[in-house]
Amino acid sequence: MDDLTKWANQGVEGHFTEPNPWLTIDDIVVESSARLVGGLNDEVVVMNSLSTNLNLLMLAFFQPTPTRNKILVEHKPFPSDMVLALFVA
Repeated sequence: MDDLTKWANQGVEGHFTEPNPWLTIDDIVVESSARLVGGLNDEVVVMNSLSTNLNLLMLAFFQPTPTRNKILVEHKPFPSDMVLALFVA
C-alpha cells in the first residue's frame, strides 16, 4: 500500500500501523538519508514532521511590520499549523 492510499484509508492512524508506521519512519529512511547527505548512519538524524519543520522555518524568517503583520492559512488547517499561525500572528 502506498502512503497516499494509506492516508486515504487510515488517516492519522497511519502513524501507528504496518507496514512502515509513519511514527518511526526515521528508522526506515536514515540509511538513505545519510547516503544522500554524505554522512554515516550514526551521524544523521531525521527529525520532526512537515508541520513542525515548516513552523520552525516560519518562526525563523517571519518578521512582521506595521503593514505586513498577518499570516494567511487555509480554512481548517491541520491543528498544529493553525495553533502556530495564531501564535505567530
